[in-house]
Amino acid sequence: RASIDTETDFPNAPDSADPESPRPAGPFGDQLGWLEADLQRANENRENVPWIFAGGHRPLYTSAGGCEECREAFEPLFQKYSLDIYFCGHTHWYERMFQISDNVVTPSYTDIESTVYILSGAGGNLEGPIEEPTK
Repeated sequence: RASIDTETDFPNAPDSADPESPRPAGPFGDQLGWLEADLQRANENRENVPWIFAGGHRPLYTSAGGCEECREAFEPLFQKYSLDIYFCGHTHWYERMFQISDNVVTPSYTDIESTVYILSGAGGNLEGPIEEPTK
């Protein structure tokens, strides 16, 4: 299992490492380098640990889009090392997607060849339009 930073430390990350930024964060190091090394070791150990999971805050895919910068940075590694499941939050609802690769959905949970994405954003924030506030 790998936990990734979907906010900083990859090309075009959504949050800035600039100390003048209103939300400064990072840099924390060569995230893509250590992630690739970790996924490679995990993939070589499939005989003992057949499933590889990763998690991060931002979703790569949702029914409303997802984080394009995250997809561009992380999805090639997920594909290269056959990541099985990616868990995320950020968006405040639940979705379990079929396997997806390069925006192409394979509508099956058997014979997994691409990553399955699970969004568990929990409640606490109203996402999208509402007609009347909850009282």
